[in-house]
Amino acid sequence: MLEEDMEVAIKMVVVGNGAVGKSSMIQRYCKGIFTKDYKKTIGVDFLERQIQVNDEDVRLMLWDTAGQEEFDAITKAYYRGKL
Repeated sequence: MLEEDMEVAIKMVVVGNGAVGKSSMIQRYCKGIFTKDYKKTIGVDFLERQIQVNDEDVRLMLWDTAGQEEFDAITKAYYRGKL
């Protein structure tokens, strides 16, 4: 595979307490929408957006984690060793 054929991708895991707006922020950034209705994330959700960095296309993958303590074991598996 040629270097110019390689895709640049960035994985970003968004973590924080429950009901603070992680999902709303990600949906607003990726889809351009905002909803006032609260729906807690179960485990992990995933959205992506194509962006440009230094005139290069980059696939930004945003992982939305559940903030409630009951899902700690599930969500920590997605960022183990990354913090």
